[in-house]
Amino acid sequence: YNAILSFKGIENAQNLGILYLSEIVVDSMNGIGMAPALRRLHLTGCGLSGPFPEELFDLSSTLQELYIAYNDFTGTLPSKIGTLTSLTDLYAYDNEFYGKIPSAIGLMTSLRNLVLAENLISGQLPHELSSMTNLGLFSCFRRFKDGPKLAGTLPDFSANPTLTDLYLDHNNIEGTIPSDFLAASSQAYLVNLGFNDLTGEVPKEVADLPPFQIELEGNQITSFPKKLCKSDDEWQQGDLGIYGCDAFMCKPGYYSKYGRQNTTDSSCLVCNADGDDSNYWGSTTCGGKPPPSGGSDKQTEYKILMELYLSCGGSGWTRRNNWGHDDVHFCDWYGITCTERKTVQTIRLGANNIIGTPPPSLFDLPDLELLWLYSNPISFRFENIGSATNLYELRLDSTNLRTVKGISGAPSLEVLDLRFNRLKGNFPLEILELTNIVSLQMGDNYLEGPLPGSDHWAKMKTLEELRLGVNRISGRIPDFRSNVLLSDIDLSHNLLSGEIPSNFISKVPSDVPVVVNLANNKLHGPVPEQLDRFEKMTLYLRGNQIEVLPVSLCDNDNGSWNKGDVARYSCDAILCSPGTYNELGRQSSEETPCLPCSTPSSFYGQTACGGLTSASSRRTGQIGWISRSMLSACILAAFQLLA
Repeated sequence: YNAILSFKGIENAQNLGILYLSEIVVDSMNGIGMAPALRRLHLTGCGLSGPFPEELFDLSSTLQELYIAYNDFTGTLPSKIGTLTSLTDLYAYDNEFYGKIPSAIGLMTSLRNLVLAENLISGQLPHELSSMTNLGLFSCFRRFKDGPKLAGTLPDFSANPTLTDLYLDHNNIEGTIPSDFLAASSQAYLVNLGFNDLTGEVPKEVADLPPFQIELEGNQITSFPKKLCKSDDEWQQGDLGIYGCDAFMCKPGYYSKYGRQNTTDSSCLVCNADGDDSNYWGSTTCGGKPPPSGGSDKQTEYKILMELYLSCGGSGWTRRNNWGHDDVHFCDWYGITCTERKTVQTIRLGANNIIGTPPPSLFDLPDLELLWLYSNPISFRFENIGSATNLYELRLDSTNLRTVKGISGAPSLEVLDLRFNRLKGNFPLEILELTNIVSLQMGDNYLEGPLPGSDHWAKMKTLEELRLGVNRISGRIPDFRSNVLLSDIDLSHNLLSGEIPSNFISKVPSDVPVVVNLANNKLHGPVPEQLDRFEKMTLYLRGNQIEVLPVSLCDNDNGSWNKGDVARYSCDAILCSPGTYNELGRQSSEETPCLPCSTPSSFYGQTACGGLTSASSRRTGQIGWISRSMLSACILAAFQLLA
């Protein structure tokens, strides 16, 4: 949003626990350390720069979640970061932090999610990472940015029992994979070590772990245990049962575009060319060349990019380094990355003051995989998207998008972000034709009416994440009974009614961590006791008319629910009992107990007494383009009100 603010007066906000300022320009971090009770701070895409803010260390006793992705922070990560011992989530994706990760990171014992990908982090990973017992996600890949990368050897991550996702691909990590790699992890889901300099054999001990997906392509692996090829078919998300050992890696002398087979059109092909690039497991090239593809004329790609530049106000873009310079290859233009063949692979031009209508010829770029145009005042159309046969990620959030007409032609989309737009009317059935979708985000729009039934959602067999919060959707909740992978659902702040289905997400495996947000709707009845089968669940239900919360959901085997809160606060960690309340409708800390009401209530999870939700519990509109003085006045007044 085109507004600027400061943190002046924040010390008056004695009860301010959550501050969401993403995509709003922030002057500086000065003053933020005066916030007395801040737990969650969202500063994604705020135009911030400079070193890691010192004032954040003044929040060490309260701060639990910090989101600073898509900024321009630079410098090294200070050792003092180890003092943020309450922090559970640190998302710093796509900044300019450089140097080594300090060993003091191991002092952050509460940390669950650590995302440092697409910075300039380099050198040896600290082995202290392997002793962080709560760590669930660690991401430090380098798929797009040049410069020094991670090097040294691979930590064993042998004492991380809750680790589910590990992304270290496209670095320079060398040596062998430790024999005790992931030894303590029983929840691993996806481990990406592709495109490093790993050598030697894949240790046979890996075959003894529960099934997960591991990516090892583009290394120098010389030996692979046959035991893995005969393991549970659920390895590689079920691909092992379909494609055999090729689902792990193509064997020496063979290659494919992914270094393994995961689709019917990515078979491992025989390499007859000279050279040693296919002498290893997981080769993606043969004689230095990738598998055959359509390719395109470089001059044609240049013309397509120039059409985008000229038709969308390129001279006024916030960043346009090298665009239109004939003496600079388009692969070196701002926001463009290319394949090894120097064809366009990604376009990342979010929040760049792009205007007008992007040309449909963009979709004629044959190797285009990722298109980010978020936070630009454009008029986007899906015309010709069927030509983009390799496009898997499309981000159009905050672009004033009004229709998705034509989007069903996208053959390979996996990630689609359409949040904060102007989509109106019933949920568009055309979206359900995107049968390869993994993540679908359409929150903060104006969708209304009932959602399609579960039989329609069954088409989306790969769907893992569904975010439709802050709309006007009504009717009953689909049970999503056929969506085996759907583990992250946000339907909050809508008008949904009726009971939560007893067979809600019934096919999702019980050992998969699940997040369900149904807060602030009109749901009634009980919380389904059938949810008890999940080992680890985060469940938000505040602001409804829930009448029954089975005690079986609050006993010892649910201790890890709601980030461990159930172990500490029992049923109150899910919903405050009738006759009590707090701002979250549940207890999440010693400082936020469920408080008694003077007036009776029949419902669980109330955020205010008398059955009324707080004024902030439902968003009824969206902030548009507002002035600096107006926003500063509003923020300062809000800090005073929260005193």
